[in-house]
Amino acid sequence: MKMKVYYLGPEGTFSYQAAVKYQPHADLVPCQSLYEVVEQFNQHTNSQAIVPIENAIEGTINLIADELIENQLHVIGEVYLDIAFDVVGLTPSMEHISSVVSIAPIISQTKRFITDYELDVKHSDSSLDSLNYIDHETVAIIPHQSTTAYPVITEHIEDYPYNKTRFLVLSHQETSHPTTQALLLLTPKVDKPGLLANILNVFNLYNINLSWIESRPTKQQFGCYHFLIQCQIAASSDDYKQVLKIFEALEITVRTIGAF
Repeated sequence: MKMKVYYLGPEGTFSYQAAVKYQPHADLVPCQSLYEVVEQFNQHTNSQAIVPIENAIEGTINLIADELIENQLHVIGEVYLDIAFDVVGLTPSMEHISSVVSIAPIISQTKRFITDYELDVKHSDSSLDSLNYIDHETVAIIPHQSTTAYPVITEHIEDYPYNKTRFLVLSHQETSHPTTQALLLLTPKVDKPGLLANILNVFNLYNINLSWIESRPTKQQFGCYHFLIQCQIAASSDDYKQVLKIFEALEITVRTIGAF
């Protein structure tokens, strides 16, 4: 039986493209929201899911960062996807166009185009759902080279030419392959001066490179944070085990969210 992989749909979204890149022969199951992706994944223990965690322009997707903290999710891989956008509509030009529709992240990454044409902004549930709102005065911004019946008016309208999104692969089982990356959740028990510096110094002590660090509020007390840290180290290494012991001595709870 094929592995079920849940993603933010419908077919043709960036999440779909990432899912195909990761598991082209899996049973890809679209969901209407990222909340639903995580919910469906949690309900089906033999499934996997692919979710966006970071965009090179917009930064961290906080919703997914919080889901990693609040749920017992396990990360077994990551997928990088080039991000570009096209404008599609009923007409071959932007003449007489007064509004544009897409999802919030795409709108944020195409502000120059929207501002240049002085367009009113409408939001849709997904990038391809925006096609349902096209009319003679409204165009849609969708992933580059998506399959659609509408003609492309303008290609590559992204604000910055270098744009990538990083996706995480979620699984209920740990990977059986050797790993070189570890994703950690650090939760200090006590807030004190120099806390973040102490955390970073531990990694510096063992010459461990950090590829991603994100702080998220604990939502229990103002000024207290969780830290999500991805580092380049094998989770089975002696150095990694020593790092965990040091954090324990510093009264910092550590959960290994992923190794890949």
